[in-house]
Amino acid sequence: HVLSDLEHIYLMLLERRPNVIDIREQWPILHIDKTLELCERFGVTHGYASGAPVPFTIDFLVTFEMDGKKYYEAKSVKTPEDAQNSKVRSRLQIEYQWCRLKNCPWVLVKTDGFSGRNKKVVFENLNFMREWFKNRYEPDLDETLEFLRFFRTLYSPVRRLDELMERTASGLRVTDGNADNLIRFAMWKDLLKVSLTEKIDLTRPLILRS
Repeated sequence: HVLSDLEHIYLMLLERRPNVIDIREQWPILHIDKTLELCERFGVTHGYASGAPVPFTIDFLVTFEMDGKKYYEAKSVKTPEDAQNSKVRSRLQIEYQWCRLKNCPWVLVKTDGFSGRNKKVVFENLNFMREWFKNRYEPDLDETLEFLRFFRTLYSPVRRLDELMERTASGLRVTDGNADNLIRFAMWKDLLKVSLTEKIDLTRPLILRS
């Protein structure tokens, strides 16, 4: 459950990271006595509903795994403008102070790269890539790498993506549907390094990162 397009974008960016094993959205701080105490200490108004204090929520609590060990990070996603707003910053201070007490790193996510004029295209590109998952495609890494090897021999920055996919599918004798899932999965896993800020569309040339 996300509350903004920026959070939705960041959720998808987290999903693409290989060391992320769990993502909890709008994670509530149920330690109400402590958040009330922190609000009093830092001069912040605690939220109430029907006379009862409402828990603070952290946009994302992310579980990472590295070298067989799990660790956690709290993430708050705000626009650059909101991050400078004094009321927003005061609430973020409570999140930070509570996480500090729990020895959980807290990060204010820099959204400059996917907010403002870039937001719409980044959101649409990530959704385009993620279609392989919505289609319930079962990835096969060897098949994906073979597909990419053939795709790269045909690639040109002026050729339309649908043309490249059709020729690759024909050359490898795979169905158009499978080719569609393969290319999207390859982009999602960053095996094919596409630009997130250049619109990805079947009827347009595909822009790759250098």
